[in-house]
Amino acid sequence: MSEQSKVLLNGWLRLWILLSFIWAIFISTIAWIHIPNPERTYHQSKFLEQVQPQSALYKCPEDIDPFDCETKASTLVIMPNGHRLLLSTPPESPDTNLAAKSYWKILQNEALANKHDFLIKSWLAGLLPPIAFLLAGFAIAWVLRGFDTKKQE
Repeated sequence: MSEQSKVLLNGWLRLWILLSFIWAIFISTIAWIHIPNPERTYHQSKFLEQVQPQSALYKCPEDIDPFDCETKASTLVIMPNGHRLLLSTPPESPDTNLAAKSYWKILQNEALANKHDFLIKSWLAGLLPPIAFLLAGFAIAWVLRGFDTKKQE
């Protein structure tokens, strides 16, 4: 290899590579632990508007305390995300099963949408800080070279 084609890695650049690698492992671990899934998707009222069949859902009357609605509904289905799905159909009804499956599918779609957004943000969080530190290091080195009196003589 000729002297001109050698890649020069000084100590600071090697330190940046090492710290960037550690940062990437840290961000990847955090992303893996917190990646959205249906079980961790919080309930939103818009989910109930999408459940099919709508006739299976128990509509709690305005004058009743929402906590008392569970006793008035025919069926209570506790979903994997912790939401308590109140249904007006009996447990053995096919509509009960359809409504629970429909709610689960809605959760899966929401988790998938959140997952894409989360992965993009995780990727940016893993990439932007090392690049910013590299550019800041080059800028500081450039400024310090301007004060170097040995090369100016």
